[in-house]
Order: sequence, then C-alpha cells, then structure tokens
Amino acid sequence: MSAHVIADDAEALAVATALAEEFRAGASARDAERRLPREELDRLSTSGLLAVTVPAEHGGADVSALTLAEIFRLLASADGSLAQIPQSHFAYVNVIRRQGTEEQRKFFFAELL
Repeated sequence: MSAHVIADDAEALAVATALAEEFRAGASARDAERRLPREELDRLSTSGLLAVTVPAEHGGADVSALTLAEIFRLLASADGSLAQIPQSHFAYVNVIRRQGTEEQRKFFFAELL
C-alpha cells in the first residue's frame, strides 16, 4: 500500500479536513460497537498524513508544529479515539529526526514516504 506524498502545510490541512469528515460519519458507531478503526487507519496511512513531519531534505513536507497540532485537532474533533493512535508514531518519527544516524533517517523516512 503506497501513500500519497503531501507537499506542504496547506495540503496537509486540506487532507486532514477531508479525512476528519470521513471519520466523523462512523465514529459513534465504532465506539458503540467497540470496533477497531482498521479501515480508517488504512485511509490515514495512505493519505500521507503520517509522513508530514519527514524533513524536506528527505522528500517530506516538513510541516510546522502548529500544522501538526491542527491536524490532530481536526482528527480528534471527528473521532477522539482515532486521533490518539498516531501520537506515538509522530513521537518516534521525531526521535529518528533528532537522534537517528543519517543511515537511519534515510531508511525510515523512505519507509514513511
């Protein structure tokens, strides 16, 4: 499954807004039925949002912290449970960005894109 590569902050926010609308429609039913959001996570993955903090020199959008926070706000406004899931992902992407070797950055950022 390949992901879309988001170009910039504006596109990231547009994608997050559209996904939030999709996710909102079934959020109550997923909670009531205690259903895992597998399809929604697949959509999140292919949307490119999980790679928005990849640095530009590695082919990513390198969105601002403000944009990342707004992405989470948009997703959480639609489905608070679903919005919790990618938090650890972004924490680890940041660890690789700040503390990874260049070899690790090349490998993991390519995997994200």
